[in-house]
Amino acid sequence: LFDGNIVETPPNAYIRELIFNPRTNKLIFVDEGEEKDVIFSDDSKVAEYKGYVSELVFPYNGSSFAYAVEEGEERPTFFVVLNGKIGRRYDVETSYGESYGSHGITISPDGKHLAYWGLRDDKYYLVLDEQEFGPYSDIGQILFSPDSEQLAYSVARGDEWGENFDTVLIVHDFSNDKKAEFPFRTDRDFYFSPRGDVVIVETEGKNPQTKDFVSYWRDGSVVFRTKSYDLISHPLVFSPDGKFVSF
Repeated sequence: LFDGNIVETPPNAYIRELIFNPRTNKLIFVDEGEEKDVIFSDDSKVAEYKGYVSELVFPYNGSSFAYAVEEGEERPTFFVVLNGKIGRRYDVETSYGESYGSHGITISPDGKHLAYWGLRDDKYYLVLDEQEFGPYSDIGQILFSPDSEQLAYSVARGDEWGENFDTVLIVHDFSNDKKAEFPFRTDRDFYFSPRGDVVIVETEGKNPQTKDFVSYWRDGSVVFRTKSYDLISHPLVFSPDGKFVSF
């Protein structure tokens, strides 16, 4: 259905991944077949692959277009396509032989940067504009700041059962090409302010059974809250000017 009307379906008629191009308002989707997946823009074919196409992503301004393509059965691999250009190939993360189906693909709001995670030899790499950072034991959330000047991502390093194991939040500032690291648990969430001047992350409260927030400011200062909560049931939200938060 398009705007309430039934439209002609492609040959395979198994539709996935519906998304609108923010710039053109055209509907982009995947038509899944037995031997290939086809990407359509409205009724025009964009590309086709003998693999599984997923994670169609646009930035806010619609200036770039990215997606993942998984291929192979016994040892599946994937690559990310950005504006028609194919990136390097990585292993697919699987569980009991099934793909997790997510590679963390995200594009900066201005459309100039692409980030996702790749897997090779059981190690994870953060891929930023086709440059690798790592290896890591695990990678969690990947998030660009609203002003597109920073990228934050959470990682685990070392052997989970060893003495050298740690988990951190890494913030990459493109304006000065510097990276800052902060203590962080990869199973917690973090949030950029609308202006990108602060990252607020979930952390432990006064004891490990409680939760609270800590603020990492772009100038390097750190502010801890003084209260603790048994449960934080709703994600933190900023006011549009970034001066207030609610949760």
